[in-house]
Amino acid sequence: MKVSFSIPVAGVLALLFLLIVLPPACLAQQTDEAAAPEGALLRPVLGNTNWLKIDWDAEFTFSENNHNQSLERSYGSGNLPVVPTDDGVNLNNVEMYVHKDPHGSAMLGYGPLQGAAPKQASWGYYTQAVAGRASGSLFGGWDETWGLNHRSATDPNTTASSLIVPNAYAIAYVPVLGGLNFFGGFYGIGIGHESHTNLRIGPNQFATHTYSLIANPDLALGGVVAGDFFRNQRGTLAWEFGMNSGIETVRSPNGTPAYQAAIRYRTPDFKTRIDYATFWANGEISPDRTAADYPGTAWHGVISPRHQLYQYHALTMGHDFTPRWNAYTEFTMGHQSGDGRAGTIALRTSQGGFRGASWGNAVLGATYRATSKLWYNARYEHYRDAAGYELPSGVRSDFNGLTGGVRYTMGRYLVLRPELRYDWQNASHGAAFNSKRSHTQLTGTIDLSVYF
Repeated sequence: MKVSFSIPVAGVLALLFLLIVLPPACLAQQTDEAAAPEGALLRPVLGNTNWLKIDWDAEFTFSENNHNQSLERSYGSGNLPVVPTDDGVNLNNVEMYVHKDPHGSAMLGYGPLQGAAPKQASWGYYTQAVAGRASGSLFGGWDETWGLNHRSATDPNTTASSLIVPNAYAIAYVPVLGGLNFFGGFYGIGIGHESHTNLRIGPNQFATHTYSLIANPDLALGGVVAGDFFRNQRGTLAWEFGMNSGIETVRSPNGTPAYQAAIRYRTPDFKTRIDYATFWANGEISPDRTAADYPGTAWHGVISPRHQLYQYHALTMGHDFTPRWNAYTEFTMGHQSGDGRAGTIALRTSQGGFRGASWGNAVLGATYRATSKLWYNARYEHYRDAAGYELPSGVRSDFNGLTGGVRYTMGRYLVLRPELRYDWQNASHGAAFNSKRSHTQLTGTIDLSVYF
């Protein structure tokens, strides 16, 4: 299913959406100014109950680059390898979150929460559904095989996936051993600084994403337990350990599990944050299994009758220097082993003798909060894909991206994020932008997010 709107139609639909949804939500909240925008649409029906909360957001994006091609635009891949890949005016995503928030000491993908560990046991759940143009390029994994989302292996249309469920897991908190948090179900592994979700208060200050977010392992079926080494006047040192089905899949492609772990440190005031997270697994698809059943490996999988180790590491450090200034840096490294034997075949090239590939990214970002509503953001990233293994373009190259933008809260329900991004290559063995015609790309994006 492909949903594409011309500029006039998209504008009319966006206006109708705002006129229909926002006034009732705003009126419903006039008597409770402290209520969050998230969940406002159904709060008059559900009340302020803790056991069922339903939050929504919709993301409208206008994006253009200086190398647009009409064919790539129609396929939704005009911005590749920048993500989201879709250009023009689009209703990128509509996201729904159904959840019950437990009183625990950690959040999956975020780490330890501030304050003392609760003394009472608690439980909850979290489910997320995403529909729209960008859902496939951002979230596509095991659910791309659903009939609604299915497309042929030769179809270059990146917008065909229309409904994705990236999170559906249960949560339990038990006040033993300093507090243990259990998560089980389908979930985003949450390694690295950025998040796939479009949360209003979150790490994604830009509408476009880093290359490392594309490379991060995500979307698995399994379980995670999280606790603390210590939580005192020295700060909080937390740990996580989990086991799941593999990379972008709900069933192992080789019959063995995957593992994840993290160590996260926070100063007592939570102004300094240091996270190290890792993921490792046997990364090959067994020859007796069908590669088409594992869409997360569509462009970077390996087929082999022998185990080929996959590993991913991410180190993120952030600090709030003042109430107005904060910055972060992130370093990632991934490696897929290959024994070089004839039966070890890289899906991208369909050739045997695969000897392995490495990739990694370095990111530096900063934010200046001029006011509570107006933030200025800057980000630089350097991504190395020397084997052309991890990014969809398949080009052996170093990539650089420089992004500047603004995050402006227009009202309680609206966040506007205009940005300008310049990407370029060096040490290149071929062009990656403009359908492999150009070595640089200038992308302008205006993103309007609505929370209700």
